[in-house]
Amino acid sequence: DKQQKREQEASAEMNKDTSMAMNVLMIFARIFGVLFCLYFFLVGIELMGSAFKVLGGKGAGNMFRDIPNGLAALMVGVLATVMVQSSST
Repeated sequence: DKQQKREQEASAEMNKDTSMAMNVLMIFARIFGVLFCLYFFLVGIELMGSAFKVLGGKGAGNMFRDIPNGLAALMVGVLATVMVQSSST
């Protein structure tokens, strides 16, 4: 009877230790997950900024020059502005 009680107490103590270790592991996993997502968010922002620099240079000028109709060029400009503004808010 006493032996069984000691085994139950030891088992309960082991469960507490395991539960504590799992909690610590989950905290580290969440912190790592947040940092991982933040890193890829910042990399994406950097890539998007680089792409806009390329498009804002000679690429944008060539795009508008190749459109023969002035109204169509205006619509392309409006569309590009809408896309940039919607992605920044």
